Amino acid sequence: MISSREISVDVGENVYECDMTSNGKTKEIEVGATVETKDDTFVDNNSASGLTLADGKPRVLAIASKPTNLRNFVAALESQDFSAEVRPIEGFPSDVAELKNFDAVFFSDVPATALTLRQMEAIRAYVRDFGGGFLAAGGDSSFALGGYAKIPLDDALPLRSDFEKEKEKPSLAIALVIDRSGSMEGEKLELTKEAAKGVVELLSPRDFISVVAFDDAPRQVVPLQLVTSPSVIAETIGSIVSSGSTNVYAALNHAAEDLA
Repeated sequence: MISSREISVDVGENVYECDMTSNGKTKEIEVGATVETKDDTFVDNNSASGLTLADGKPRVLAIASKPTNLRNFVAALESQDFSAEVRPIEGFPSDVAELKNFDAVFFSDVPATALTLRQMEAIRAYVRDFGGGFLAAGGDSSFALGGYAKIPLDDALPLRSDFEKEKEKPSLAIALVIDRSGSMEGEKLELTKEAAKGVVELLSPRDFISVVAFDDAPRQVVPLQLVTSPSVIAETIGSIVSSGSTNVYAALNHAAEDLA
């Protein structure tokens, strides 16, 4: 609550002015009014509210893997009458409601692996649905190297985070070893299969893939092959079901032999 007051109303239209000051952390303010009277037999229309935005310095939320590296960035913003709040990656909001209190969000070399899916969806909604500003600076842990490809963060940026392999670059051979034992039944196995499908999507037709699932024994789900039909490979991975006990060594050995 920022402020409240009681007023008297007369029959007909009533106009009142109300001055209030934000706490500096919230730009979006809900303003409401409630009418109270003894003789009212219909209370459903006694309340109304609306949203307004507080004026003041533009606020920027800066997120960095190394917050101390942003000293000059913050100084530059403040010299232009901006308000900057610096947080480590762990302090990034999980919902768009908190993000809406900032005019812009700045990422400094933030890897996607350090964020949850909910956080990534929040930044996408903040940009797409609410017109928030989003600036991302690259580095060793961002964009393609940071796992941005084909995720909500990629959608929020004006660039693509995957890369096309040049002909002179070597192809890749990868073997995925997937635990399908009884302990993986349900969501754990489904999440693992989705991760494996994500790997397939990022491979080119010049790359090789092998998929070995295991319980008490290894089972070759996808024989070592060129990724010329990624949809078929992904569908085959999706057919894996859980059963049996766990014997990882034989499966890892099988995968190693495939790659050799």
